[in-house]
Amino acid sequence: ARAIVIKTHLGNTTARAIIANRYNQIVHGDNDFTMFGSVTLNRCVGGINPAAVENALKLGAKEVKGTDLDENAIVAVGENLKANGIEPEQFQVMQGNILDDPTVQQWAGFGCYDVAVANILADVIIPLVDEIPVHLKKGGIFISSGIINLKEQAVLEAFSRNQELEVTEVTRQGEWVSVTARRK
Repeated sequence: ARAIVIKTHLGNTTARAIIANRYNQIVHGDNDFTMFGSVTLNRCVGGINPAAVENALKLGAKEVKGTDLDENAIVAVGENLKANGIEPEQFQVMQGNILDDPTVQQWAGFGCYDVAVANILADVIIPLVDEIPVHLKKGGIFISSGIINLKEQAVLEAFSRNQELEVTEVTRQGEWVSVTARRK
């Protein structure tokens, strides 16, 4: 199974990993992958956290990809990966935005992911609802989180407008909301 994870700083990824693992068992009926967390976007360390990439590789990830909008973060990623002994062929990084850059969209791949996780602000999740389905396999799961409860209705409306996705679960933890949907 393949999964894509999009991360920000507004909550840990453990809950999202638990949801992803549960849906993997439902969809595939086995444990063909286990998700422990995510590649963490972290400008404090210069873009994508090399420790997260290293851990993903140690846990058996065959392919680790990341994107960032900031050119300086892309440069810093290369420096951080080199300093942490991660070979360039083990991790690919691209500058750009999956929402509006066809090159990034093509690079990410189409119809190839079992799970996509976006733990990011609602204002980013809303447009992702229209983009992510083309990257998911049929029956693939899109887990969105990092949604402040004041934005829950707007996110649910975005999901309801998308004919390719069916909301299967809404979870709440304090003021944070997660919406899980399956690609039809």
